[in-house]
Amino acid sequence: MSLGRKALVILAAYVATVLVLIPMIWAIIYLLSFAPSAPKIVVYVALAICVMTGVGLLRWFRVRIESRMQ
Repeated sequence: MSLGRKALVILAAYVATVLVLIPMIWAIIYLLSFAPSAPKIVVYVALAICVMTGVGLLRWFRVRIESRMQ
């Protein structure tokens, strides 16, 4: 795969991942701003879930896009 196509695949994977993660990010911001009395462990667990989901989705989208471009 050429360098330009590979860059396009990576960019598309990042965009798709961010679009999927927007509701999660919004929920964490809501939790931090409107529920300051929430236990910190809840916030840390939510952040960890968001990061792990983001990494998994990024890999999944990248593989799907690469397979469709070949």
